[in-house]
Amino acid sequence: MFEEFEKIEKKDWIQKANQDLKGANVFDKFDWNFGGLELKPYYDPSDNQHLAYLKAFSNREARDNDPSGEPRFWWNVQQIEVAEERLANEAALVGLQNGADGIHFAIKNTEVNLDVLLKDIEHTYCHLSFEITQAVTYKSVFNYLVNLEGSKNIHLTTSTLDENGLYDLLQSDQEGIRLITLQTELEDQPVLEITELLTQANKMIRSQLLRGLTVEKVVDSMILKVGLGTDFFIEIAKIKALRILFFQLVQAYQYEAFEPEDIHIECISSIWKNDQYGPHENMLKSSTAAFSAILGGCDSLIVLPENNTDLAQRIARNVSSVLKDESYASKVADPVAGTYYLEAAIDQLAKKSWELFKK
Repeated sequence: MFEEFEKIEKKDWIQKANQDLKGANVFDKFDWNFGGLELKPYYDPSDNQHLAYLKAFSNREARDNDPSGEPRFWWNVQQIEVAEERLANEAALVGLQNGADGIHFAIKNTEVNLDVLLKDIEHTYCHLSFEITQAVTYKSVFNYLVNLEGSKNIHLTTSTLDENGLYDLLQSDQEGIRLITLQTELEDQPVLEITELLTQANKMIRSQLLRGLTVEKVVDSMILKVGLGTDFFIEIAKIKALRILFFQLVQAYQYEAFEPEDIHIECISSIWKNDQYGPHENMLKSSTAAFSAILGGCDSLIVLPENNTDLAQRIARNVSSVLKDESYASKVADPVAGTYYLEAAIDQLAKKSWELFKK
């Protein structure tokens, strides 16, 4: 059927647009700039002929052997503040029984009873992460988690442990536990955010190599934590560009067995306030932010509720479930692979971030 129609090229579309808009080069006025990216209003295959390298990074998050049976999987993680272990445990069990398949415990206490906190939680079937503000608590939690039997998918984060203390823990056998979380507060500045994460990763790898660890030991213990802004397409491009550049960084250290999908990228949709869209503006933001994270290829996703009520917690937890079970986001490994506009944005983000990182 298509043989009956004349082939239309991009120059024909531009000519028609200028004609309809009644002016020469009017089409070019619709170019736009975001965070230093120069984006056009229309793309076709001719714009991306030099971007064949991106095909090597498409469909990298496909999970052929995942027990869910879906081609795409991400952990739906609920964040819980730990003030009292029993109450936090009850909240975690409610979340795990109602759509979440991961829990992020934010622990601020100097002491924590993990037997109570993790009671009846089957760690081999879910994702667990712990954010700890006390170094002494961090080490006791680490020792407890290392001795858990069975497979583990655990992240342990602290801002109080220096590189020497981290080295001591990395020397031990902590298979299944990632100890290095890299994150920034630059979610609305994608080039700077990617650059900062790469800089942190490079500094951490170099410092631990000088202490005697292997690059494999350090990189396999890392997680990249990415904040989600409000620009739907740029957030998709940011996550994909970050995975590409982190892979490139690791290859520079000659870790040849490392694959792009081996790094764990966790995305977090923080609380968003905008009176123009109230009273439940965070629900709007979290939905688009979560969708962009999934399309970008996140490995785990945290959606923060607008308040601490049971209803708000349920709404935040269900964002991921709705996108998975009703929007079928888990049915396709990489829905945006081959998208001309997004590939152009990914390429620009990657190149600008890498140049800034080298400087």
